[in-house]
Amino acid sequence: MRLFSLPSLVSSLVVLVFGVYVYFRNPQNRLNRIFGVFSLIVFYWIFAEFMYRNTLSFAFADLWIKIGLSGAGWIGSMFLHFVLVFSGKGDFFKKKINLVLFYIPSVTITYYYSFTYLALAAPVFIKPYGWTLAFAKDLTLYVILDSYILGLAVVGEILCFITYLKTDDELKKQQAKFISIGWFIFLLPTIPTSLILPILSGGKPTPFFGTYGFVFTDLFMGYAISKYELFAVSPERAAQNIVSTMADSLVLMSPEGKILSANKATLDLLGYQEKELIDKDARMLFADKKILDFFLSKEWKIRHYQTKYETKSGKSVPILFSSSVIKDQLGNIAGIVGVGSDITERDIANTLQEALLQVPKEIKGIDFGYLYRSATEAAKVGGDFYDLFELNENKVGIVVGDISGKGIEAATLTSLVRNTIRAYAFLGESPASVMGRTNNVIKRASTPRTFVTVFFGILDTASGALVFCSAGHPLAMHKKAKEVKILPTSSTVIGVFPNQKYFDDFAKLSRGDNLIIYTDGITEARRNSELFGEERLVQVITELEVKTEKVPAVIFERVLEYARGQLGDDVVLLAVSLG
Repeated sequence: MRLFSLPSLVSSLVVLVFGVYVYFRNPQNRLNRIFGVFSLIVFYWIFAEFMYRNTLSFAFADLWIKIGLSGAGWIGSMFLHFVLVFSGKGDFFKKKINLVLFYIPSVTITYYYSFTYLALAAPVFIKPYGWTLAFAKDLTLYVILDSYILGLAVVGEILCFITYLKTDDELKKQQAKFISIGWFIFLLPTIPTSLILPILSGGKPTPFFGTYGFVFTDLFMGYAISKYELFAVSPERAAQNIVSTMADSLVLMSPEGKILSANKATLDLLGYQEKELIDKDARMLFADKKILDFFLSKEWKIRHYQTKYETKSGKSVPILFSSSVIKDQLGNIAGIVGVGSDITERDIANTLQEALLQVPKEIKGIDFGYLYRSATEAAKVGGDFYDLFELNENKVGIVVGDISGKGIEAATLTSLVRNTIRAYAFLGESPASVMGRTNNVIKRASTPRTFVTVFFGILDTASGALVFCSAGHPLAMHKKAKEVKILPTSSTVIGVFPNQKYFDDFAKLSRGDNLIIYTDGITEARRNSELFGEERLVQVITELEVKTEKVPAVIFERVLEYARGQLGDDVVLLAVSLG
Protein backbone atom coordinates (compact mmCIF):
# COMPACT_ATOMS: atom_id res chain seq x y z
CA MET A 1 0.00 0.00 0.00
CA ARG A 2 1.35 3.41 -0.95
CA LEU A 3 1.65 5.78 1.98
CA PHE A 4 -0.02 8.67 0.17
CA SER A 5 -3.15 6.60 -0.48
CA LEU A 6 -3.69 5.76 3.20
CA PRO A 7 -5.84 8.85 3.88
CA SER A 8 -8.14 7.72 1.08
CA LEU A 9 -8.79 4.42 2.83
CA VAL A 10 -9.23 6.03 6.24
CA SER A 11 -11.53 8.72 4.84
CA SER A 12 -13.70 6.21 2.98
CA LEU A 13 -14.20 4.08 6.09
CA VAL A 14 -14.98 7.10 8.31
CA VAL A 15 -17.48 8.44 5.77
CA LEU A 16 -19.17 5.03 5.47
CA VAL A 17 -19.44 4.53 9.23
CA PHE A 18 -20.90 7.97 9.93
CA GLY A 19 -23.17 7.83 6.90
CA VAL A 20 -24.71 4.54 8.09
CA TYR A 21 -24.91 5.79 11.67
CA VAL A 22 -26.70 9.03 10.79
CA TYR A 23 -29.07 7.40 8.30
CA PHE A 24 -30.28 4.68 10.66
CA ARG A 25 -30.45 7.06 13.61
CA ASN A 26 -33.62 8.53 12.13
CA PRO A 27 -34.32 7.35 8.55
CA GLN A 28 -37.71 9.14 8.54
CA ASN A 29 -35.95 12.49 8.64
CA ARG A 30 -35.21 14.15 5.33
CA LEU A 31 -31.76 15.40 6.35
CA ASN A 32 -30.71 11.98 7.58
CA ARG A 33 -31.67 10.41 4.27
CA ILE A 34 -29.83 13.02 2.19
CA PHE A 35 -26.74 12.74 4.37
CA GLY A 36 -26.82 8.93 4.16
CA VAL A 37 -26.92 8.97 0.34
CA PHE A 38 -24.31 11.72 0.21
CA SER A 39 -21.97 9.73 2.46
CA LEU A 40 -22.40 6.61 0.34
CA ILE A 41 -21.39 8.53 -2.82
CA VAL A 42 -18.40 10.07 -1.06
CA PHE A 43 -17.32 6.63 0.19
CA TYR A 44 -17.71 5.27 -3.33
CA TRP A 45 -15.55 8.05 -4.77
CA ILE A 46 -12.79 7.95 -2.13
CA PHE A 47 -12.53 4.16 -2.03
CA ALA A 48 -12.19 4.12 -5.83
CA GLU A 49 -9.30 6.59 -5.51
CA PHE A 50 -7.60 4.30 -3.00
CA MET A 51 -8.01 1.37 -5.38
CA TYR A 52 -6.69 3.07 -8.53
CA ARG A 53 -3.66 4.50 -6.77
CA ASN A 54 -2.68 1.03 -5.55
CA THR A 55 -3.48 -1.03 -8.65
CA LEU A 56 -0.68 -2.64 -10.64
CA SER A 57 -1.85 -2.16 -14.20
CA PHE A 58 -3.11 0.52 -16.56
CA ALA A 59 -6.32 -1.45 -17.21
CA PHE A 60 -7.28 -1.59 -13.53
CA ALA A 61 -6.29 2.03 -12.99
CA ASP A 62 -8.49 2.95 -15.94
CA LEU A 63 -11.40 0.94 -14.51
CA TRP A 64 -11.19 2.37 -10.97
CA ILE A 65 -10.79 5.93 -12.21
CA LYS A 66 -14.01 5.52 -14.21
CA ILE A 67 -15.77 4.11 -11.16
CA GLY A 68 -14.55 6.93 -8.93
CA LEU A 69 -15.31 9.72 -11.35
CA SER A 70 -18.88 8.44 -11.80
CA GLY A 71 -19.44 9.50 -8.18
CA ALA A 72 -17.43 12.72 -8.23
CA GLY A 73 -20.01 14.51 -10.37
CA TRP A 74 -22.60 14.17 -7.58
CA ILE A 75 -20.54 15.51 -4.65
CA GLY A 76 -21.20 19.23 -5.10
CA SER A 77 -24.89 18.76 -5.93
CA MET A 78 -25.53 16.48 -2.97
CA PHE A 79 -23.81 18.85 -0.54
CA LEU A 80 -25.74 21.88 -1.84
CA HIS A 81 -28.98 19.85 -1.67
CA PHE A 82 -28.21 19.00 1.93
CA VAL A 83 -27.39 22.61 2.89
CA LEU A 84 -30.55 23.96 1.21
CA VAL A 85 -32.69 21.59 3.27
CA PHE A 86 -30.65 22.25 6.42
CA SER A 87 -31.00 26.02 6.03
CA GLY A 88 -34.78 25.85 5.54
CA LYS A 89 -34.87 26.27 1.76
CA GLY A 90 -35.72 22.63 1.01
CA ASP A 91 -39.25 23.36 -0.22
CA PHE A 92 -37.65 23.97 -3.63
CA PHE A 93 -37.22 20.22 -3.95
CA LYS A 94 -40.83 19.36 -3.12
CA LYS A 95 -41.63 19.72 -6.83
CA LYS A 96 -40.17 16.73 -8.60
CA ILE A 97 -39.36 18.75 -11.72
CA ASN A 98 -37.08 21.02 -9.64
CA LEU A 99 -35.32 17.99 -8.20
CA VAL A 100 -34.77 16.54 -11.68
CA LEU A 101 -33.48 19.82 -13.12
CA PHE A 102 -31.15 20.28 -10.16
CA TYR A 103 -29.46 16.93 -10.76
CA ILE A 104 -29.36 16.92 -14.58
CA PRO A 105 -25.90 18.57 -14.58
CA SER A 106 -24.65 15.83 -12.23
CA VAL A 107 -25.85 13.16 -14.66
CA THR A 108 -24.14 15.01 -17.52
CA ILE A 109 -20.87 15.34 -15.59
CA THR A 110 -21.02 11.67 -14.65
CA TYR A 111 -21.32 10.80 -18.35
CA TYR A 112 -18.36 12.94 -19.36
CA TYR A 113 -16.19 11.79 -16.48
CA SER A 114 -17.03 8.10 -16.68
CA PHE A 115 -17.35 7.43 -20.40
CA THR A 116 -15.40 10.15 -22.21
CA TYR A 117 -12.79 11.08 -19.62
CA LEU A 118 -9.96 9.78 -21.85
CA ALA A 119 -10.68 12.86 -23.95
CA LEU A 120 -9.96 14.89 -20.82
CA ALA A 121 -7.20 12.89 -19.15
CA ALA A 122 -5.51 9.48 -18.98
CA PRO A 123 -4.03 7.48 -16.09
CA VAL A 124 -0.27 7.62 -15.69
CA PHE A 125 2.00 6.24 -12.99
CA ILE A 126 4.14 8.67 -11.01
CA LYS A 127 6.09 8.11 -7.83
CA PRO A 128 5.36 8.22 -4.98
CA TYR A 129 1.63 8.83 -5.56
CA GLY A 130 0.85 5.80 -7.73
CA TRP A 131 -1.56 6.15 -10.59
CA THR A 132 -2.91 9.61 -11.24
CA LEU A 133 -4.24 11.66 -14.18
CA ALA A 134 -2.35 13.36 -16.99
CA PHE A 135 -4.65 15.94 -18.52
CA ALA A 136 -5.34 16.70 -22.16
CA LYS A 137 -3.73 19.78 -23.67
CA ASP A 138 -7.09 21.49 -23.98
CA LEU A 139 -8.35 21.75 -20.39
CA THR A 140 -11.45 23.78 -21.23
CA LEU A 141 -13.99 21.00 -20.69
CA TYR A 142 -12.25 19.70 -17.57
CA VAL A 143 -12.10 23.18 -16.04
CA ILE A 144 -15.80 23.75 -16.76
CA LEU A 145 -16.85 20.44 -15.18
CA ASP A 146 -14.57 20.71 -12.15
CA SER A 147 -15.47 24.37 -11.59
CA TYR A 148 -19.17 23.46 -11.56
CA ILE A 149 -18.66 20.74 -8.94
CA LEU A 150 -16.47 22.89 -6.71
CA GLY A 151 -18.69 25.92 -7.31
CA LEU A 152 -21.71 24.08 -5.90
CA ALA A 153 -19.67 23.08 -2.86
CA VAL A 154 -18.55 26.70 -2.34
CA VAL A 155 -22.15 27.96 -2.66
CA GLY A 156 -23.22 25.36 -0.09
CA GLU A 157 -20.40 26.46 2.20
CA ILE A 158 -21.50 30.11 1.92
CA LEU A 159 -25.18 29.27 2.62
CA CYS A 160 -24.16 27.22 5.63
CA PHE A 161 -22.07 30.09 6.97
CA ILE A 162 -24.96 32.53 6.41
CA THR A 163 -27.21 30.15 8.39
CA TYR A 164 -24.65 30.23 11.18
CA LEU A 165 -24.72 34.02 11.25
CA LYS A 166 -28.49 34.46 11.07
CA THR A 167 -30.05 31.62 13.08
CA ASP A 168 -31.23 32.25 16.64
CA ASP A 169 -31.37 28.51 17.33
CA GLU A 170 -28.21 27.82 19.34
CA LEU A 171 -28.20 24.13 18.44
CA LYS A 172 -28.53 24.88 14.73
CA LYS A 173 -25.81 27.51 15.02
CA GLN A 174 -23.45 24.89 16.42
CA GLN A 175 -24.39 22.48 13.65
CA ALA A 176 -23.78 25.10 10.96
CA LYS A 177 -20.44 26.03 12.52
CA PHE A 178 -19.05 22.51 12.39
CA ILE A 179 -20.38 21.82 8.89
CA SER A 180 -18.79 25.05 7.65
CA ILE A 181 -15.41 24.34 9.28
CA GLY A 182 -15.37 20.76 8.03
CA TRP A 183 -16.10 21.70 4.45
CA PHE A 184 -13.66 24.59 4.50
CA ILE A 185 -10.92 22.13 5.45
CA PHE A 186 -11.96 19.96 2.49
CA LEU A 187 -12.10 22.84 0.01
CA LEU A 188 -8.77 24.31 1.16
CA PRO A 189 -6.58 21.58 -0.47
CA THR A 190 -9.13 20.52 -3.10
CA ILE A 191 -9.43 23.76 -5.09
CA PRO A 192 -5.63 24.20 -5.56
CA THR A 193 -4.84 20.54 -6.35
CA SER A 194 -7.96 19.72 -8.35
CA LEU A 195 -8.32 22.93 -10.37
CA ILE A 196 -5.45 25.40 -10.06
CA LEU A 197 -2.45 23.01 -10.33
CA PRO A 198 -3.74 21.22 -13.47
CA ILE A 199 -4.19 24.61 -15.17
CA LEU A 200 -0.74 25.85 -14.13
CA SER A 201 0.97 22.58 -15.10
CA GLY A 202 -0.48 22.66 -18.59
CA GLY A 203 -2.04 19.23 -18.18
CA LYS A 204 0.92 17.44 -16.62
CA PRO A 205 0.27 14.93 -13.82
CA THR A 206 -0.30 16.65 -10.50
CA PRO A 207 -0.99 15.25 -7.03
CA PHE A 208 -4.50 15.54 -5.63
CA PHE A 209 -4.81 16.14 -1.87
CA GLY A 210 -8.55 16.82 -1.62
CA THR A 211 -9.10 13.40 -0.11
CA TYR A 212 -6.94 14.36 2.86
CA GLY A 213 -9.42 17.10 3.68
CA PHE A 214 -12.22 14.56 4.05
CA VAL A 215 -10.53 13.04 7.08
CA PHE A 216 -10.92 16.35 8.95
CA THR A 217 -14.35 17.03 7.42
CA ASP A 218 -15.74 13.79 8.84
CA LEU A 219 -14.05 14.36 12.18
CA PHE A 220 -15.79 17.74 12.53
CA MET A 221 -19.14 16.41 11.33
CA GLY A 222 -18.76 13.36 13.57
CA TYR A 223 -18.09 15.61 16.55
CA ALA A 224 -21.19 17.63 15.71
CA ILE A 225 -23.26 14.44 15.49
CA SER A 226 -22.09 13.08 18.84
CA LYS A 227 -22.20 16.35 20.79
CA TYR A 228 -25.14 18.19 19.22
CA GLU A 229 -27.20 15.26 17.87
CA LEU A 230 -26.80 16.65 14.38
CA PHE A 231 -29.53 15.68 11.91
CA ALA A 232 -31.38 13.60 14.50
CA VAL A 233 -34.85 15.13 14.59
CA SER A 234 -36.04 13.09 17.55
CA PRO A 235 -38.93 13.61 19.95
CA GLU A 236 -36.38 15.36 22.18
CA ARG A 237 -35.49 17.76 19.36
CA ALA A 238 -39.17 18.34 18.68
CA ALA A 239 -39.62 19.09 22.38
CA GLN A 240 -36.90 21.74 22.08
CA ASN A 241 -38.86 23.32 19.23
CA ILE A 242 -41.95 23.40 21.42
CA VAL A 243 -40.03 24.97 24.30
CA SER A 244 -38.42 27.61 22.10
CA THR A 245 -41.81 28.79 20.80
CA MET A 246 -43.71 28.66 24.11
CA ALA A 247 -45.26 31.91 25.28
CA ASP A 248 -44.61 30.92 28.91
CA SER A 249 -41.25 31.01 30.66
CA LEU A 250 -39.63 27.60 30.98
CA VAL A 251 -36.49 26.93 33.01
CA LEU A 252 -34.66 23.61 33.35
CA MET A 253 -32.78 23.24 36.66
CA SER A 254 -30.45 20.65 38.12
CA PRO A 255 -31.43 18.82 41.34
CA GLU A 256 -29.05 21.22 43.14
CA GLY A 257 -30.98 24.25 41.87
CA LYS A 258 -28.54 25.34 39.14
CA ILE A 259 -30.00 26.75 35.91
CA LEU A 260 -29.33 24.39 32.99
CA SER A 261 -31.33 26.15 30.27
CA ALA A 262 -33.99 28.81 29.78
CA ASN A 263 -36.26 29.35 26.80
CA LYS A 264 -36.61 32.56 24.80
CA ALA A 265 -39.73 33.64 26.71
CA THR A 266 -37.75 33.56 29.97
CA LEU A 267 -34.89 35.58 28.50
CA ASP A 268 -37.26 38.15 27.02
CA LEU A 269 -39.24 38.45 30.26
CA LEU A 270 -36.22 38.84 32.56
CA GLY A 271 -33.86 40.71 30.23
CA TYR A 272 -30.99 38.23 30.44
CA GLN A 273 -28.89 36.51 27.80
CA GLU A 274 -28.81 32.74 28.21
CA LYS A 275 -25.08 32.68 29.02
CA GLU A 276 -25.80 34.96 32.01
CA LEU A 277 -28.11 32.34 33.53
CA ILE A 278 -26.44 29.01 32.79
CA ASP A 279 -24.94 27.33 35.90
CA LYS A 280 -26.21 30.15 38.13
CA ASP A 281 -28.28 29.59 41.28
CA ALA A 282 -31.99 29.53 40.32
CA ARG A 283 -32.75 31.80 43.29
CA MET A 284 -31.63 34.72 41.12
CA LEU A 285 -34.83 34.29 39.09
CA PHE A 286 -37.15 34.99 42.03
CA ALA A 287 -37.86 38.12 44.03
CA ASP A 288 -38.24 35.90 47.12
CA LYS A 289 -34.80 34.31 47.46
CA LYS A 290 -36.13 31.65 49.87
CA ILE A 291 -38.84 30.41 47.50
CA LEU A 292 -36.74 27.45 46.31
CA ASP A 293 -36.63 26.10 49.87
CA PHE A 294 -40.42 26.13 49.87
CA PHE A 295 -40.55 24.37 46.51
CA LEU A 296 -38.09 21.78 47.77
CA SER A 297 -40.26 21.13 50.82
CA LYS A 298 -43.11 20.39 48.40
CA GLU A 299 -40.83 18.00 46.44
CA TRP A 300 -41.23 20.37 43.47
CA LYS A 301 -44.87 19.35 43.09
CA ILE A 302 -45.96 22.92 42.43
CA ARG A 303 -49.12 23.83 40.50
CA HIS A 304 -49.95 27.46 39.64
CA TYR A 305 -48.28 28.97 42.70
CA GLN A 306 -48.43 32.76 42.60
CA THR A 307 -44.98 34.29 43.14
CA LYS A 308 -42.69 36.84 41.45
CA TYR A 309 -39.76 36.72 39.09
CA GLU A 310 -37.04 39.35 39.42
CA THR A 311 -35.73 40.85 36.17
CA LYS A 312 -32.09 41.75 35.48
CA SER A 313 -32.97 45.39 36.22
CA GLY A 314 -34.50 44.46 39.59
CA LYS A 315 -38.14 44.78 38.60
CA SER A 316 -40.65 42.26 40.02
CA VAL A 317 -42.91 40.36 37.62
CA PRO A 318 -45.91 38.47 39.08
CA ILE A 319 -46.18 34.92 37.74
CA LEU A 320 -48.00 31.67 38.24
CA PHE A 321 -45.30 29.03 38.72
CA SER A 322 -45.57 25.28 38.18
CA SER A 323 -42.84 22.68 38.39
CA SER A 324 -42.21 18.96 38.13
CA VAL A 325 -39.23 16.63 38.38
CA ILE A 326 -37.57 14.66 35.59
CA LYS A 327 -36.36 11.21 36.59
CA ASP A 328 -33.84 8.95 34.86
CA GLN A 329 -34.37 5.26 34.13
CA LEU A 330 -33.24 4.34 37.66
CA GLY A 331 -35.79 6.65 39.23
CA ASN A 332 -33.28 9.26 40.35
CA ILE A 333 -34.08 12.96 39.94
CA ALA A 334 -32.23 14.22 36.87
CA GLY A 335 -33.64 17.74 36.83
CA ILE A 336 -36.55 20.07 37.50
CA VAL A 337 -38.72 21.82 34.95
CA GLY A 338 -40.25 25.12 36.01
CA VAL A 339 -42.90 26.98 34.01
CA GLY A 340 -43.88 30.55 34.79
CA SER A 341 -46.86 32.43 33.33
CA ASP A 342 -46.69 36.21 33.41
CA ILE A 343 -49.88 37.61 34.98
CA THR A 344 -48.84 41.25 35.13
CA GLU A 345 -51.26 43.10 32.90
CA ARG A 346 -54.26 40.91 32.22
CA ASP A 347 -56.53 38.51 33.94
CA ILE A 348 -55.11 34.99 33.91
CA ALA A 349 -58.10 33.53 32.13
CA ASN A 350 -58.10 36.10 29.36
CA THR A 351 -54.35 35.77 28.86
CA LEU A 352 -54.53 32.03 28.40
CA GLN A 353 -57.67 32.02 26.32
CA GLU A 354 -56.44 34.69 23.92
CA ALA A 355 -53.13 32.87 23.47
CA LEU A 356 -54.93 29.65 22.62
CA LEU A 357 -57.24 31.20 20.05
CA GLN A 358 -54.84 33.26 17.96
CA VAL A 359 -54.78 32.40 14.26
CA PRO A 360 -53.52 34.36 11.23
CA LYS A 361 -55.85 36.92 9.70
CA GLU A 362 -55.48 35.19 6.34
CA ILE A 363 -53.86 32.06 4.94
CA LYS A 364 -53.02 31.64 1.29
CA GLY A 365 -55.23 29.13 -0.50
CA ILE A 366 -58.14 28.98 1.94
CA ASP A 367 -61.07 30.97 3.27
CA PHE A 368 -62.09 30.36 6.85
CA GLY A 369 -64.29 31.48 9.69
CA TYR A 370 -64.08 30.67 13.39
CA LEU A 371 -65.95 31.26 16.61
CA TYR A 372 -65.37 30.67 20.32
CA ARG A 373 -67.99 31.25 23.00
CA SER A 374 -67.64 30.57 26.69
CA ALA A 375 -70.57 28.79 28.28
CA THR A 376 -72.86 31.06 30.25
CA GLU A 377 -72.84 28.55 33.10
CA ALA A 378 -69.03 28.42 33.34
CA ALA A 379 -66.95 31.34 34.50
CA LYS A 380 -63.62 29.50 34.20
CA VAL A 381 -61.37 29.08 31.18
CA GLY A 382 -62.30 26.10 29.06
CA GLY A 383 -60.21 23.67 27.09
CA ASP A 384 -61.86 24.19 23.69
CA PHE A 385 -59.47 25.48 21.05
CA TYR A 386 -58.78 25.76 17.33
CA ASP A 387 -55.71 26.39 15.22
CA LEU A 388 -54.81 27.07 11.60
CA PHE A 389 -51.24 27.21 10.32
CA GLU A 390 -49.30 26.99 7.08
CA LEU A 391 -47.00 23.94 6.91
CA ASN A 392 -45.36 24.59 3.56
CA GLU A 393 -46.39 25.41 0.00
CA ASN A 394 -50.04 24.38 -0.54
CA LYS A 395 -50.35 22.64 2.86
CA VAL A 396 -52.43 23.97 5.77
CA GLY A 397 -52.82 22.41 9.21
CA ILE A 398 -56.35 22.43 10.69
CA VAL A 399 -56.93 21.69 14.38
CA VAL A 400 -59.96 21.69 16.66
CA GLY A 401 -59.72 20.17 20.12
CA ASP A 402 -61.36 19.89 23.50
CA ILE A 403 -59.57 19.26 26.81
CA SER A 404 -61.55 17.66 29.61
CA GLY A 405 -61.90 19.91 32.63
CA LYS A 406 -61.84 23.64 33.22
CA GLY A 407 -59.58 26.33 34.57
CA ILE A 408 -55.94 27.24 34.18
CA GLU A 409 -54.72 23.64 34.29
CA ALA A 410 -56.93 22.72 31.34
CA ALA A 411 -55.85 25.82 29.44
CA THR A 412 -52.17 25.10 30.12
CA LEU A 413 -52.60 21.56 28.81
CA THR A 414 -54.42 22.99 25.79
CA SER A 415 -51.35 25.09 25.03
CA LEU A 416 -49.16 21.99 25.21
CA VAL A 417 -51.47 20.02 22.90
CA ARG A 418 -51.63 22.85 20.39
CA ASN A 419 -47.88 23.45 20.33
CA THR A 420 -47.02 19.74 20.26
CA ILE A 421 -49.25 19.15 17.24
CA ARG A 422 -47.62 22.09 15.47
CA ALA A 423 -44.09 20.91 16.25
CA TYR A 424 -44.62 17.35 15.01
CA ALA A 425 -46.61 18.56 11.99
CA PHE A 426 -43.65 20.63 10.87
CA LEU A 427 -41.56 17.43 10.80
CA GLY A 428 -43.65 16.35 7.81
CA GLU A 429 -45.47 13.48 9.52
CA SER A 430 -49.01 12.30 8.79
CA PRO A 431 -51.88 13.39 11.07
CA ALA A 432 -52.10 9.88 12.57
CA SER A 433 -48.38 9.88 13.38
CA VAL A 434 -48.68 13.37 14.89
CA MET A 435 -51.58 12.16 17.05
CA GLY A 436 -49.56 9.16 18.23
CA ARG A 437 -46.62 11.30 19.28
CA THR A 438 -48.85 13.96 20.84
CA ASN A 439 -50.73 11.27 22.77
CA ASN A 440 -47.52 10.07 24.43
CA VAL A 441 -46.50 13.63 25.35
CA ILE A 442 -49.92 14.41 26.86
CA LYS A 443 -50.12 11.07 28.68
CA ARG A 444 -46.92 11.93 30.55
CA ALA A 445 -47.93 15.54 31.22
CA SER A 446 -51.55 15.09 32.36
CA THR A 447 -53.44 13.53 35.24
CA PRO A 448 -55.11 10.10 34.87
CA ARG A 449 -58.54 11.72 34.60
CA THR A 450 -57.55 13.99 31.72
CA PHE A 451 -58.29 13.25 28.09
CA VAL A 452 -58.35 15.26 24.88
CA THR A 453 -60.46 14.96 21.74
CA VAL A 454 -58.77 16.39 18.67
CA PHE A 455 -59.42 16.74 14.96
CA PHE A 456 -56.18 17.35 13.06
CA GLY A 457 -56.13 17.55 9.28
CA ILE A 458 -53.69 18.60 6.58
CA LEU A 459 -55.36 20.22 3.57
CA ASP A 460 -53.61 20.42 0.21
CA THR A 461 -54.96 23.71 -1.11
CA ALA A 462 -53.86 22.90 -4.66
CA SER A 463 -55.67 19.56 -5.01
CA GLY A 464 -58.27 19.81 -2.22
CA ALA A 465 -57.01 16.53 -0.71
CA LEU A 466 -57.60 16.37 3.05
CA VAL A 467 -55.76 13.85 5.23
CA PHE A 468 -57.06 13.86 8.78
CA CYS A 469 -57.09 12.01 12.06
CA SER A 470 -60.10 12.49 14.31
CA ALA A 471 -59.17 11.28 17.79
CA GLY A 472 -62.46 10.76 19.61
CA HIS A 473 -63.68 14.14 18.38
CA PRO A 474 -67.27 15.00 17.36
CA LEU A 475 -67.95 14.16 13.74
CA ALA A 476 -66.65 16.78 11.30
CA MET A 477 -68.90 17.62 8.36
CA HIS A 478 -68.18 18.18 4.68
CA LYS A 479 -70.80 20.36 2.96
CA LYS A 480 -70.94 19.89 -0.80
CA ALA A 481 -73.73 21.87 -2.48
CA LYS A 482 -76.93 20.66 -0.73
CA GLU A 483 -75.33 17.47 0.54
CA VAL A 484 -73.58 17.01 3.90
CA LYS A 485 -71.14 14.16 4.34
CA ILE A 486 -70.21 13.16 7.90
CA LEU A 487 -66.50 12.40 8.22
CA PRO A 488 -65.48 9.44 10.38
CA THR A 489 -63.88 9.45 13.81
CA SER A 490 -61.62 6.41 13.51
CA SER A 491 -59.32 6.90 16.50
CA THR A 492 -59.63 7.15 20.25
CA VAL A 493 -58.98 10.18 22.45
CA ILE A 494 -55.43 11.20 23.34
CA GLY A 495 -53.83 11.35 26.77
CA VAL A 496 -55.32 8.13 28.18
CA PHE A 497 -53.40 5.14 26.80
CA PRO A 498 -49.65 5.22 26.04
CA ASN A 499 -48.42 4.11 22.60
CA GLN A 500 -51.96 4.15 21.23
CA LYS A 501 -52.44 3.45 17.50
CA TYR A 502 -54.10 6.23 15.45
CA PHE A 503 -55.43 6.18 11.90
CA ASP A 504 -55.59 8.55 8.94
CA ASP A 505 -58.79 9.16 6.99
CA PHE A 506 -59.20 10.97 3.70
CA ALA A 507 -61.59 13.41 2.02
CA LYS A 508 -61.48 15.74 -0.97
CA LEU A 509 -62.75 19.29 -1.00
CA SER A 510 -63.83 20.95 -4.20
CA ARG A 511 -64.12 24.68 -4.69
CA GLY A 512 -67.31 25.87 -3.00
CA ASP A 513 -67.28 23.06 -0.40
CA ASN A 514 -67.08 23.74 3.33
CA LEU A 515 -65.32 21.69 6.00
CA ILE A 516 -67.02 22.33 9.36
CA ILE A 517 -65.46 21.21 12.63
CA TYR A 518 -66.84 21.89 16.10
CA THR A 519 -66.69 20.85 19.74
CA ASP A 520 -69.39 18.97 21.60
CA GLY A 521 -70.82 22.17 23.07
CA ILE A 522 -72.72 22.45 19.77
CA THR A 523 -74.40 19.05 19.58
CA GLU A 524 -74.89 18.85 23.37
CA ALA A 525 -76.69 22.19 23.67
CA ARG A 526 -80.06 21.48 25.33
CA ARG A 527 -83.64 22.59 25.34
CA ASN A 528 -84.96 21.12 28.55
CA SER A 529 -83.57 17.56 28.38
CA GLU A 530 -83.35 17.24 24.58
CA LEU A 531 -79.97 17.69 22.84
CA PHE A 532 -79.49 19.78 19.72
CA GLY A 533 -77.85 16.70 18.23
CA GLU A 534 -76.12 15.81 14.97
CA GLU A 535 -79.31 15.54 12.90
CA ARG A 536 -80.28 19.14 13.58
CA LEU A 537 -76.72 20.24 12.90
CA VAL A 538 -76.74 18.45 9.53
CA GLN A 539 -80.03 20.15 8.68
CA VAL A 540 -78.64 23.60 9.59
CA ILE A 541 -75.48 23.03 7.53
CA THR A 542 -77.50 21.74 4.55
CA GLU A 543 -79.47 24.99 4.45
CA LEU A 544 -76.40 27.26 4.67
CA GLU A 545 -76.01 29.79 1.87
CA VAL A 546 -73.41 32.18 3.29
CA LYS A 547 -69.72 32.78 2.80
CA THR A 548 -67.31 30.58 4.73
CA GLU A 549 -66.29 33.27 7.20
CA LYS A 550 -69.93 33.66 8.30
CA VAL A 551 -70.72 29.94 8.61
CA PRO A 552 -69.72 29.57 12.31
CA ALA A 553 -71.79 32.58 13.38
CA VAL A 554 -74.91 31.35 11.54
CA ILE A 555 -74.63 27.86 13.05
CA PHE A 556 -74.07 29.28 16.52
CA GLU A 557 -77.12 31.53 16.24
CA ARG A 558 -79.29 28.51 15.43
CA VAL A 559 -77.83 26.53 18.32
CA LEU A 560 -78.22 29.40 20.77
CA GLU A 561 -81.79 29.95 19.62
CA TYR A 562 -82.54 26.25 20.20
CA ALA A 563 -80.96 26.37 23.69
CA ARG A 564 -82.88 29.58 24.52
CA GLY A 565 -79.65 31.47 25.09
CA GLN A 566 -78.23 29.03 27.62
CA LEU A 567 -75.12 26.94 26.90
CA GLY A 568 -73.88 24.24 29.25
CA ASP A 569 -70.42 24.00 27.68
CA ASP A 570 -67.95 26.09 25.73
CA VAL A 571 -68.29 26.15 21.96
CA VAL A 572 -65.78 26.20 19.12
CA LEU A 573 -66.74 26.30 15.45
CA LEU A 574 -64.32 26.34 12.53
CA ALA A 575 -65.25 26.42 8.83
CA VAL A 576 -62.70 26.06 6.02
CA SER A 577 -63.00 26.16 2.25
CA LEU A 578 -60.64 26.42 -0.70
CA GLY A 579 -59.85 30.04 -1.49
